[in-house]
Amino acid sequence: MIDLTREGLTVAVFGAGTMGRGIAQVCAQAGLTTLLADARDGAVAEAIGQIDKALGNQVAKGRMSEADMRDTLARLKPIASPAEAASAGIVIEAIIETLEAKRVREFTDVARPVDDAIAFRVRRNAEPRPIDADDAGA
Repeated sequence: MIDLTREGLTVAVFGAGTMGRGIAQVCAQAGLTTLLADARDGAVAEAIGQIDKALGNQVAKGRMSEADMRDTLARLKPIASPAEAASAGIVIEAIIETLEAKRVREFTDVARPVDDAIAFRVRRNAEPRPIDADDAGA
């Protein structure tokens, strides 16, 4: 089982839409290096821009310091391929709700080689569920 308190724990989030962006923000604010990927060109940059804006609002309201905002943004790392997530201890899939997209083998392929990784699929109106190494469907 993975030690969630270990130094240097990395989270990989696949899907930079509203849900994935929110998950990535919470992870980065919690001090975790957070890898973020999306199949749509420009989606990760847009997500990080939205996170920057949300954190800026927190700073403006006095709920967060500028230093904490900078540190949080620095922990967000765009990645272009699942192979770049090999160091992740936690892998979260929060991609678009279509069967075709959910069956993409890349996500389950990423969960296999990661030692002691915890992998989750996140769905609207459902609890996150762990992914088995043999999971090929939605």
